[in-house]
Formats: sequence, C-alpha cells, structure tokens
Amino acid sequence: AEVQLNGAAAGSTPLSLDLPVDRPITLRLQAAGHAPLTRTLQPRDWPESDDRPPELRLRLALEPLAVGAATIGALPWAQVYVDGKYLGDTPQKRLALPAGSHVLRLRCLPPGCFEARELRETLQILPGQELRRVADFRVDPPTLRE
Repeated sequence: AEVQLNGAAAGSTPLSLDLPVDRPITLRLQAAGHAPLTRTLQPRDWPESDDRPPELRLRLALEPLAVGAATIGALPWAQVYVDGKYLGDTPQKRLALPAGSHVLRLRCLPPGCFEARELRETLQILPGQELRRVADFRVDPPTLRE
C-alpha cells in the first residue's frame, strides 16, 4: 500500500518511519482495489520509554472493495483506457474493476480508422456483475452499445 503522512507521500508498505511524538499525525494508506484507510495518531498513543525514543508498531489491513467486471470490444479495434490508465487493445475480456464509477476511453488510430477517433463513457460497475460495451468506429459518429 502507498503511505501518506500528514498528506505527504512517505513510501510503500512495509515501512519504518521516524515520527514526531509531540503532535498528532495523520496516516493514510491506499492501494488499488481497496478502500483507503486513514488513522490519526495522538501523542498519547506512543508507549512511554525512559532511555530511548518510543516505538509504535502498527499492523493495519485495508478492506478489499467489491469487484465487478467489464468486457470491452471495438470494430475494427481500439486502445482501452480505464480511469486514465492504458490497459491494452480490444478485446478486453472480464476486466476486474472495483465497484463504482469508472471513465472508459476508447481510441481507434490509423490504420484501423481513417483518422484518430475517440469515445468516452462513464461506466457504473456493480459488485459481482459484468458490464459489456462494444464501440463501432466504422460509423460517423462512432457509437458505443451494450
């Protein structure tokens, strides 16, 4: 998981950090496919120690998000982007996606299309269900259907 400390990137787990013990600290963990976790640690949370700096060990678990799937096709073909990330060319079968809203972008480039063409749609992924979309770049304007 990626770790943020008081809003600034601190690294990836597993991670050892020297933390200030005189003020509250906000710790945030996030990883793809999981719900983010935020904890605020107060100075009173640190164990007392006379001869060395206090040490606090945390073991935190992120909760997996509910997952659905999307199958994406295109005629003649297209590059597939979900939430801005390039996933490859069509067809993309049963892409596992966290439940919720995602932005699908499809790009057909020459020689598949006479000129570069693009479609965008917001997908609503439901837990345990598969969403299917097929783009047709052979028509003007391009269409996207179920």
